[in-house]
Amino acid sequence: LVPYAKNKSFVERFDVFERLKSEFCHGPGDDIEDARFRVCLFGLGGIGKTQIAIAYTYWLRKAHPEISVFWVHASNSKRFRQALSEIANECRIPGCSDPNVDVLAVVKSWFQRQSTVPWFLVLDNCDDSELFFNDSPRANDTRLCDLRLDSENGNLARFIPDYGNGSILVTTRNKQAGSRLVPGQPSLKVGPMNHEEAVQMFRKISGDSLLSTEAAFALSNRLENLPLAIAQAAAFMQKNCMSIHQYLGILNRGDNNVEVQLLSENFGAFTRDTDVPRAVMATWTVSFEHIKKRNSLAAEILSLMAFSDRLVIQRQFMT
Repeated sequence: LVPYAKNKSFVERFDVFERLKSEFCHGPGDDIEDARFRVCLFGLGGIGKTQIAIAYTYWLRKAHPEISVFWVHASNSKRFRQALSEIANECRIPGCSDPNVDVLAVVKSWFQRQSTVPWFLVLDNCDDSELFFNDSPRANDTRLCDLRLDSENGNLARFIPDYGNGSILVTTRNKQAGSRLVPGQPSLKVGPMNHEEAVQMFRKISGDSLLSTEAAFALSNRLENLPLAIAQAAAFMQKNCMSIHQYLGILNRGDNNVEVQLLSENFGAFTRDTDVPRAVMATWTVSFEHIKKRNSLAAEILSLMAFSDRLVIQRQFMT
């Protein structure tokens, strides 16, 4: 139940991949009794969290065909409920057709009751903490608790399995949300690609195995080794029959409007969700708007810092 095709252009992030295998005890000779039940991947939008999760599920299916893999898009309540309803239908979970029961509660119970078939559940894009945790006094009063109301208006964390014969991988750009969904355990930070990974990605997407290493290094540095930016640039160059040197020339003109236009260019990808922004600027805008919604002062400070410089920020701005 993974709603994405295998990404043929995926470049393995070796360190993160090996860490996931170690945490979940999916490697050869690992004792499953030592496995963590939940693990969180967190990082910037466009850093490659979802692509790593997709690649891991395909690797897991091949390495451990006995494990059933499930995927839940958790960016909003509607998608969360839809995904769990699809799991209920696909697995023919008893009781889910009853209009008087909450499908989410039934599916959670089903996961926790599984004893013979191991499972692996991905909760992707868990970015909105308020979606999973309602911290108002009324929401935390168990006398007023209503599961059906919670599944529609927040508190979705209570519908995530707490135990069972399986494991859960959470992806998020919100470290606080990740820490609450995977309490008591450090999250795994996904950083930018290294130079070798970036060059390999350019070569895979462009299909040019003889691509100049120096040119690819230069462009990946310019794009700060962000996978989404690299994929977007490679797709743009391929579409417009443009070389890396030509693309770099445009970026290096110093015309901010042109740079924004290039980084706002959308591109098709079968391995990205249709509801998730594909352009770098759109991805960053989503993050900024989320900050603006939660803390307008923080957004104003970020804007002031960005106006000053993109890298060298005076400490006085933060004090």
